[in-house]
Amino acid sequence: MSDAAVNPMKAGLEDVVVSPSEICFIDGHKGRLVYRGFDVDDLVAQSNFEEVTYLLWYGKLPTRKELDAHVKALSSTANRKLPPKLIGMLKLLPKKTTPMEVLRTGISALSAFDPDAGDNSREATLRKTIRLTAQMPTLVAAWDRIRRGKPPVAPNPRLSLAGNFVYMVSGKKPTPLATKTFDVALILHADHEFNASTFAARVTAATLSDIHSAVVSGIGALKGPLHGGANEQVMLMVEKIKDPTRAESWIRKALADKARDISEVLVALDPPRPTRRLDRTVTYHDACHLLHGQKVRAQPRELLRRIPGLTVVEIKDSDLCCGSAGIYNLTEPAMAEKLGRMKVERIPETGARIVAAGNPGCLMQIAKHARDMGVELEAVHPVDLLARALRDA
Repeated sequence: MSDAAVNPMKAGLEDVVVSPSEICFIDGHKGRLVYRGFDVDDLVAQSNFEEVTYLLWYGKLPTRKELDAHVKALSSTANRKLPPKLIGMLKLLPKKTTPMEVLRTGISALSAFDPDAGDNSREATLRKTIRLTAQMPTLVAAWDRIRRGKPPVAPNPRLSLAGNFVYMVSGKKPTPLATKTFDVALILHADHEFNASTFAARVTAATLSDIHSAVVSGIGALKGPLHGGANEQVMLMVEKIKDPTRAESWIRKALADKARDISEVLVALDPPRPTRRLDRTVTYHDACHLLHGQKVRAQPRELLRRIPGLTVVEIKDSDLCCGSAGIYNLTEPAMAEKLGRMKVERIPETGARIVAAGNPGCLMQIAKHARDMGVELEAVHPVDLLARALRDA
């Protein structure tokens, strides 16, 4: 047997276990984010970003004495301020430079000014980590003001990291709501398991490089539109929408203009059709966002009808929501339960034992209620059925 058969190559890092982590755990199915065993919801309600950084770095919650010392270090002007020469460098940058680019370049420059430069011992790295955490808000806030033609605001050691950032950007004392909002945002973004930026930083650190270089590597990965750059695009979208009352219509138009369902693509491309028969009966459920948002109705059915032997039948009220739209089943669980059961009750009437849908959320919702109701039913994506017909063709 060839080496390739024993050790098949993986594209990228999908499904590759790089290393275990005690720092963070994410359960996307249950919507859980856990830091060092503590649910992020509890940390948001009872802690603050400074305490969370201590938890992440040292693996335990601090005592009052330890927290006071930690907060003092993160708040001191000596650790928060930027070297004057770095401020001068920022003023030379083109105004179009993005905050992420400034953060990347600024942190690289800060390494040259750090008093522990050249010392990569654990103790020195911890000191540099504290300084970097204290300096990054100052760096981003300073650039935001410089690019708007305003002088940077000096950090206020009496304010938290979140409150100080809001203050340095606006030049005004932050409200408790603004401080809490940004503090929560910092907590939620503090760690996201072994993502692309963490992996990039780990690779650099593994070469025994310094902490500044590792962080710069992480920011370089974070800047990509498939990683942290997505947040930037969200903010640009919010600025374009402007009025919350326009949000739904704007998003519907954006989906219709840009997003394409796989069934649309395959029907348009018209690739070689399967020859293997699937002598089964299937019904199709219209996912809300596909039918109402993207106006996709005929293409999935056409794709299914191209499979030899497959009989496509219509379910009564196929466009009736199954209760999984967006987070509806989380915000309105009772009604979502009712809709899910109504959907499953109507499928056996068609004679079909397979239901196809173009949305994973719909498939999970329908499969769950079928199990709960004792209905023998297979919920699949149209492409899965197409794959079966092509597999041995």
